[in-house]
Amino acid sequence: MKTFVPGLLLLSLLLFSCKSGIDTNKENEASATGEEATAMHQIELDTLQGMYIGDFGGSDIRIVLNFVSPNHAVGYNLHKGLQRNLSGSIEETENEVKMELNEPGDHKFDGTFYLTFSKLDLSCKGYWKSKNKKLGKKNFTLKRVVVPESLLNWDSLLVTDINGENFTEIFSHTSDSIADMYFDNDGSVRYEYYPKLDTLERAEQMVILNGSWTYREGEVIVNWNKKNEVFPDKTKIEIVINPDYEFFLRYKKRRFFANMYGY
Repeated sequence: MKTFVPGLLLLSLLLFSCKSGIDTNKENEASATGEEATAMHQIELDTLQGMYIGDFGGSDIRIVLNFVSPNHAVGYNLHKGLQRNLSGSIEETENEVKMELNEPGDHKFDGTFYLTFSKLDLSCKGYWKSKNKKLGKKNFTLKRVVVPESLLNWDSLLVTDINGENFTEIFSHTSDSIADMYFDNDGSVRYEYYPKLDTLERAEQMVILNGSWTYREGEVIVNWNKKNEVFPDKTKIEIVINPDYEFFLRYKKRRFFANMYGY
């Protein structure tokens, strides 16, 4: 009896020690796996920040993601000259990252963008659903916009060398005698001018028109966000490089010279 009791006590201590070791190993493995998953999760989400472009019912839409965290995303979209802020939630699965991004809701065309990114190649597909039930759902596919390092040969530059990715390298700021026009990489365009009061004078208050631009084979298509006295809603502007290497945009009889050349 004296031998039996110490034996049981020793056996109990051994079993408890083994169990504790197993539990500790499981906790350590779970902790390491969790840290690794969190690190990978954050890196993948960071790579989604940037600008994307796609066809939205026959015209370009740009979606810019300025900030992406494990729980929240913030950015804006630009379509037909109208810019709307975006903010919403993120859901991550094994192979995809899904975003539900809401526009502010104070415009008649506001709605919600539902984006799905593949973790394999970061491709994105999605749809937009209006808050107005009378408007139908729009499906689209987005392509990431990457502005490459300049490869332009300035000594022999042709119009055919210009595309949607390098257009603003030349024409970010253009002007003629009465107005300035600014083109930004995110697809926005701003036109600043002073309205004419009569044949000799112009108003002292500047008028600013906002819109969005898209490159199309030797010309730029601009959609203005509201009707104005200068341009039609959809404006085609020709890109010109003449034999004297003057770089300008031509709209009817007006020429907007690229200010990088001092015009």
